Amino acid sequence: MVRLNMDENLVENIQALNQKNMELLSSFSPAALIGGMIFGIVGLYCFRYGRKQLNHKVMVVGIALMVYPLFISQALSIWVVGSALSALAYYWKYN
Repeated sequence: MVRLNMDENLVENIQALNQKNMELLSSFSPAALIGGMIFGIVGLYCFRYGRKQLNHKVMVVGIALMVYPLFISQALSIWVVGSALSALAYYWKYN
């Protein structure tokens, strides 16, 4: 059996990194993940529609819908911001 000689600092660094990753993963609730996925899909649709129709306002809102869930981890905030941006895209699409 071959033993690997690992530096203790390396092992500690890996354990600290794993701990930080677990804290980050546990901060997301299922509602936040589902909301981010739904609004990301809506954002992709708005971006493609805005690009096709040369409606730059809807295109920018589409980009915002795809990107903002990456920076917000609270479920309620994701749903409120996503609903507001979706309503704005709907308003600009038909006006």
